Amino acid sequence: MKRTGNLYPHICTQAALLAAFHKAGDRKRSHRACFEFGRNLGTNLDTLERELRTGNYKPKPCNRFWVTDGRKPRLIEAPAFRDLVVQHAVYAVIAPLFERRYIDTSFACRVGRGTHQAADWLQGVIRQAPRSAWVLHVDVRKFFYSIDRDTLQALLARVIKCQDTLALLAMFAHRDSPTGVPIGNLMSQTFANIYLNSLDQFCKRTLKVPHYGRYMDDSIMLAPDRTTGAAWLAAIRTHLAGLGLEISHYSLHPVKRGANFCGFRTWACGRFVRPHVIRAMRTDARRDRMEGVVSRLGHARRTCSFKPLLTYLKEKHHDLYLRLPKVFHTAHHHSNGAARQPGRGRQPALHRVVHA
Repeated sequence: MKRTGNLYPHICTQAALLAAFHKAGDRKRSHRACFEFGRNLGTNLDTLERELRTGNYKPKPCNRFWVTDGRKPRLIEAPAFRDLVVQHAVYAVIAPLFERRYIDTSFACRVGRGTHQAADWLQGVIRQAPRSAWVLHVDVRKFFYSIDRDTLQALLARVIKCQDTLALLAMFAHRDSPTGVPIGNLMSQTFANIYLNSLDQFCKRTLKVPHYGRYMDDSIMLAPDRTTGAAWLAAIRTHLAGLGLEISHYSLHPVKRGANFCGFRTWACGRFVRPHVIRAMRTDARRDRMEGVVSRLGHARRTCSFKPLLTYLKEKHHDLYLRLPKVFHTAHHHSNGAARQPGRGRQPALHRVVHA
């Protein structure tokens, strides 16, 4: 496709930066940094516009902290709020250029796509697959920390020929290490999709994988048999090596065993949240952390785990249950296991896990 130039003037305008401020402030109105920036909004936007137009703009040091609520600790490098505004302005300009290059089943950080849409897609293809099919799930080792920035810049330059925009993107990709991009900002998520779009195209165009999906660095596909799945795995390993990446772990197993993807365990007959989500919700409930409980329930809402989780709260933490948003109480009364299709095999007894 033809490269696009003259993008930078569309980034550093008052209108673009004002729209970016409103985007950056979504769900951050109570944050002090957002309040301080908005209190002198006109002056701050004028300063950003001037710095961008004169080429004097430099991102401030990131706020670094560790997050340990997942399987492995992650170093988050969150940008200053003013830099987040600029990132949103950049994203609004470049996102449409890359969006049309992505495959339909790339689900991360795209409007109208997310974990629930990815899980819906996976359950749909599992239901259509023959019982002899196999699932291949591939995870990339330390993905964000392993991205080669020179390779990333080359991928960006295939689409963008505006040098000022490329220089701005290079600033947001920088880390104090030979490889990698910061985790925890908007542009890094965009960089991840751009970087692994190469893998998506390879799997769909070269390997001709009929059912392939990706959420960030997790790729999953259905193979007709084990031999084909093993051949795909070897080819993917070689392709990732060319990007400076390697596989951390993979799973190749019969489709009847279900699949772990996007925080859900999915079978043809039903979909459940992972056990660690249940444990986390029980901990949040014991400590009366309503925000955490609501977040876990929102994650579980379109799964077979939703009703058992609400029943657990009603029986064990009734005061907290009564304070839940009304939408959950309504869903509790009308839930019929939307993610479940009867008659396609036996489901795991997750109810006793919730109540254990």
